[in-house]
Amino acid sequence: MRITSGAAGSGSGTIQFSVNASSGPGRAAAITAGGQTFTIQQSTGCAYSLSAMSAQIAAGGGTGSVSVTTGTGCAWVAVSNPADAWARITSGATGSGSGTVSFTVDPNAATTARATTLTIAGQAFSISQDGAPPPCTYTIAPTSQMLGAAETTGSFNVDTAANCAWTATSTVAWLAVTAGASGTGSGAVSYRAAANTGAARSGTIRVGGMDFTVTQGGG
Repeated sequence: MRITSGAAGSGSGTIQFSVNASSGPGRAAAITAGGQTFTIQQSTGCAYSLSAMSAQIAAGGGTGSVSVTTGTGCAWVAVSNPADAWARITSGATGSGSGTVSFTVDPNAATTARATTLTIAGQAFSISQDGAPPPCTYTIAPTSQMLGAAETTGSFNVDTAANCAWTATSTVAWLAVTAGASGTGSGAVSYRAAANTGAARSGTIRVGGMDFTVTQGGG
């Protein structure tokens, strides 16, 4: 603030002044003339901006941060939604001038996505979190095979979701997995049954809790 005219006088007169624009918090100044004080109050000029307005978090949880940009001396607060305890501010809950707000998001055990909002410097910062993938289930086709006594090879299919891993394990020595011993998502398992010179026998290959049964005739 500065006086532009009337800084001194005799008798009645007018004092003119000018106030500069403010990008900071509210402020006050005073002009004293003839033993009396004239007070000037200037409202806050603080403006706030965030480096991002939203964040996407995986189902497994994670952390993140957002920057607050404002003028020197401009105060702000950051608060989470108390109804959503799974998303919390870990640092930067209060600040003056530019700063950073950090937050953490707990893992989401539900298969449905969820969302919440942090209020940072009066602005809404949205957090969206993916739902957990559904439990893996497996089917095999066919589920069994009848073989003769001679050495024989074959295969069967495994059907499951793209993110589901599995292994194929034989329960008997004469039935070997030759390809597809492990995989993620749908796939195929190849096997070889050794020649049988004895009595009829059966064995299984287990995949994702499902059994593929091989019955082999005697030799």
